[in-house]
Amino acid sequence: MLRRIRRRLSKRPIPTKYLFLFTLILFLALVTQTFYYIDKRLAPTIREIARFKVEQLANHAINDTLSKNIMQGSDFRQLVEFQKDEQGQIQSALFNNNEYSRIVSETIQHISPILEKMESEPLKLPLGQVLQSNLLASLGPTIPVNLVPFGDVQVKMETRIQDSGINMVLYTAVLVIETKVKIIIPFSTEPATIHSELPISNAMIVGNVPQFYYDGKGNVVGSEKPGVQAPTIIPPVQASTTVHP
Repeated sequence: MLRRIRRRLSKRPIPTKYLFLFTLILFLALVTQTFYYIDKRLAPTIREIARFKVEQLANHAINDTLSKNIMQGSDFRQLVEFQKDEQGQIQSALFNNNEYSRIVSETIQHISPILEKMESEPLKLPLGQVLQSNLLASLGPTIPVNLVPFGDVQVKMETRIQDSGINMVLYTAVLVIETKVKIIIPFSTEPATIHSELPISNAMIVGNVPQFYYDGKGNVVGSEKPGVQAPTIIPPVQASTTVHP
């Protein structure tokens, strides 16, 4: 009698509703575990690699474009003017307003298409690279990384001074570019600031070193001699442009 009951129980199939419920619970558990792993383990790595790649590509594209279009047409003698005293000694240096504005304006015109192109062409990040595997670095499905510009592209110029010997200094005019972007990856959006600096022109000055000079905003930079007053100047207009997402 007992054997017959066992045979009937062993032959009875699992009800469909219980099988479906078990499968659903298992599926949800796997999905939850996967999302948890991505959020806690992979997402920070993806964000870090995506930020590095985007900034690297953007800086390379910006510097390459400006090197071909801005550096070749820049003359330090036209860009920076030196103020001299009665003995002909250089006392200060300031930017030529017109040349400053021209270079900044042209720089913005060249940068905007670069950002628009990067926005329309998402970066593909191999999953093997995210897993930090040397063998699988270029394998696996790719993760899309989108760059979306927002806010203003800020462009200014600065003068850098470097001692090059006795009574000799090297003046370098440097373009400083900053733009804010959003780096969009699956499950996350990361703000970032792309910062580029590009020397565009320089000149070697022989003689007494100026006691001060002006930056792109008209601010006096450097130490002044006691009793020596910096001449009044009108600073160049700060240029920027808005890039709409």
